[in-house]
Amino acid sequence: MVIATADILVEVSPAEVRAALMDKDGELVKFFVERTHRQSLVGSIYSGRVVALDRASDGAFIDIGLTETAYLPRAKNVTEGQVVVVQVVRDGWSGKSAVVTRTPVLQGRYLGYQARGKGVQAERGFGKGRRMTEVAKVLGEQTSGRITIRRPALKINQDTILRELATLRKLWEALVSAATTCKSTTCLLPAPDLVMRLLRDQMPAEEIYVDGREIFITMKKMIDDHYPDLKGKLEFYDRKSPIFEESGVEDKLAPALERTVALGNGSRLIFDETEALVSIDIDSGSVSGGPDSVRRANMAAMGEIAKQLILRNLAGLIVIDPISMSNRGHRKQMVNALRQAIRFDDHAVDVLGMGPAGLIEMTRQRSGLSLGGQLLKQAQLSATLSAETDAAALLRKALRLNGPGRQVAVVPPKIAAALEGPLKDALAQTGQLLGQGLEIRPDETKKMSDVFLER
Repeated sequence: MVIATADILVEVSPAEVRAALMDKDGELVKFFVERTHRQSLVGSIYSGRVVALDRASDGAFIDIGLTETAYLPRAKNVTEGQVVVVQVVRDGWSGKSAVVTRTPVLQGRYLGYQARGKGVQAERGFGKGRRMTEVAKVLGEQTSGRITIRRPALKINQDTILRELATLRKLWEALVSAATTCKSTTCLLPAPDLVMRLLRDQMPAEEIYVDGREIFITMKKMIDDHYPDLKGKLEFYDRKSPIFEESGVEDKLAPALERTVALGNGSRLIFDETEALVSIDIDSGSVSGGPDSVRRANMAAMGEIAKQLILRNLAGLIVIDPISMSNRGHRKQMVNALRQAIRFDDHAVDVLGMGPAGLIEMTRQRSGLSLGGQLLKQAQLSATLSAETDAAALLRKALRLNGPGRQVAVVPPKIAAALEGPLKDALAQTGQLLGQGLEIRPDETKKMSDVFLER
């Protein structure tokens, strides 16, 4: 079973915003990172132009004003040159285009609104109940659009729900009006940043801790104006010890980037991420005994696999190779255990079952890069941090230095290239926060970066 979030920790730095979702036992459930120069486009809405049709896949490529065209699947009744309104539903990754849809959904915290539809439905992952029935009845009296009830709606009053619905409808009307007047490809609605997505999508049982003053003020205003169920949960973190070190997030993040995960019974999970699929091998390790011991080991692995899929944000086709079992009943139990463990995932998941070769196949909805894809080198996703990840960490460290002297960073050339290239704005902001420039000295002999005060 996927464990609910207790606390959300948000760390703000010039190069990136990082967020950790923790459970009630202080374990890391999810981790997000958004670089200031490379933000997600998911949720943004564009007026675009069809530039090419792909007859083989029945899709189309749409110019939305970015460097690369976006891909529209199932592009029926569109022609080259046609202007269309589309919403990004998946970021581009590994050289592949961003994916868009012609049926945009406006997401609030309490409701989702799709103008080109009809009816009321519950968000994925939770079923009916008395409160759900009450909310659905109120919304069923509305006359247009498809409305999706989100979990936080069950904890607030009717007036707040209807107010958000009115806001979403008004926003859609404004987008339609803007689309009819624009003559070229343009962004009608930018994507929400990571902080806004956290407020919109997460349900912390306890607190939201933020260490950046400006973002704290922005979040507080958003909560006060729009999200009454989050009032009293936001806290400004102002201790000297960095928030991720104080909470142990840094120590918990490292294992999530490793290829192997050790299990308590002596077995281990081995994760391999490729372009085509994700493979997970359950290695028996020191597990010994008869069929029942193997069954217990495989059953225990299913729960950990579910947690790791969510934490690592692994998606697409996923193939699991369990410890071999010949008993059909045991195989069925194992597949059912995986379905139970992953059932509360907020991504679309389909556990297809076990094939003739004894492999479990499943699919999970893709939403951006995996954790390793964001933080590690792309070549084979080896457990070596990327230059941008190291550079962002260097800037955080520089901001924590105290004392007289000029701040100097001696770094490998690849780190210097990242700071002078995609992270140049973050480097400039660091200098402003320090009140002096951070001097970058490339050194080919250095394997690790070092920042210090020079008198």
